[in-house]
Amino acid sequence: MEKKQLLKRQWVFVIVIVALFLVYGFFWGQGNFQTVEGDWTKKIMDMPEFSAVDLAGNAHEKADFATYPLTYLYVWSGPEAEENLLALNRAVNNLNGGGVAVLGLIGGDPAGLPDAKALAADLDLHFPQLIPDQALRQELLPLVTVFPTAFLVNGEGEVIGGLVVGEKSGAEVRNIVKTVLAAMK
Repeated sequence: MEKKQLLKRQWVFVIVIVALFLVYGFFWGQGNFQTVEGDWTKKIMDMPEFSAVDLAGNAHEKADFATYPLTYLYVWSGPEAEENLLALNRAVNNLNGGGVAVLGLIGGDPAGLPDAKALAADLDLHFPQLIPDQALRQELLPLVTVFPTAFLVNGEGEVIGGLVVGEKSGAEVRNIVKTVLAAMK
């Protein structure tokens, strides 16, 4: 009888450890795609070589990131992004004046592009909204597990500091950008 109970306890222990490992792995994985506090200049990856157009028909490519020391690349999808897009729109003038570019990148299902175009037009956004090309769809968008997500891209076209995941107010975006710029000096 004692042997059966010991075996049962061992199995319970193994199940608990496996469950903890799975829960930890899930949250740790989510944490990898959160803003990295502390080392804002750490290179995460290179931006892919891309050639995309924005909703106004203007061409954009990786070399465009060299124009500014920092670009806040905001990936969004669907009408649920409206409030955040408006907050970012209000923050754009401050950010551009501080040497930061803001680009939107329309994520999600390509079938939703007409709705995204209509929403961007209705909101009168003051920053370009890129339509992802194949390179952005294959190399960048798979990293986005939650909309919205923002990438911080330096003038060398490197994603730095981690990803900014979830809705942020204009003040939060300004604080993140200010922190990153200070760390880059």
